[in-house]
Amino acid sequence: PSVLQSMRRETLLRSPRVKVVFSGLIPISKQNKQFQIRPQVVRYAEELGAEVLPKISHETTHVVAARDGSEKTKQARKEVPGCYIVHTSWLMECFWSITRRDVRPHHMGPVPEQRAVSIKKNVPSKDNAVLLLGNDEEESDGSE
Repeated sequence: PSVLQSMRRETLLRSPRVKVVFSGLIPISKQNKQFQIRPQVVRYAEELGAEVLPKISHETTHVVAARDGSEKTKQARKEVPGCYIVHTSWLMECFWSITRRDVRPHHMGPVPEQRAVSIKKNVPSKDNAVLLLGNDEEESDGSE
């Protein structure tokens, strides 16, 4: 694999590893077909190192959904505390930036606090910042 592919694979593989379920993005007729070409959104997630799960379970960390209010998004909120419900834009931003991006701009509904980690930053105007399932490196794109 190329250097770029190796870097992408580490994006969502690092601890904690992202385990994603898709909702409303893959037509039922194309699900669970072993010999069919994988949908593009699945390829992006796998290339980033995420594990794609077929259904919501206690291991699910993210639901990437076309819209809020689907059965899977409701189930995730009810059964998996701390599970993030995000638009596909989060996955695409991770893919193109080759970094694990903040879920807040892409989250549907209130962001769960169970997986939020407070960190101290050396930013004069701010005492604390919240890093949501990010990497150990501090990132700032000026939009905070």
